[in-house]
Amino acid sequence: MVDKVAGIVEVERTHNGHYIVIRHPASQPDANGLCQIVLLPRYARHLAHLLIEHASFAETDAAVGFEEGIARDPRNRGESHL
Repeated sequence: MVDKVAGIVEVERTHNGHYIVIRHPASQPDANGLCQIVLLPRYARHLAHLLIEHASFAETDAAVGFEEGIARDPRNRGESHL
């Protein structure tokens, strides 16, 4: 089953179900001419966590103003965010 994000980015599992595949038409093709990223499940989860974290910061920046959002981002205070 292929899921689409914003009608562009495709996400699915490989046929054996062991990997996660992300495709975007604007990506640079690999040696096989494919525009995709293939991840182990644990790396896909880590990527998902990072995307959620970045989306939260972006939403905060948009809501409170860019300058205030930068000050509240723990990465700008030398703290680990993982």
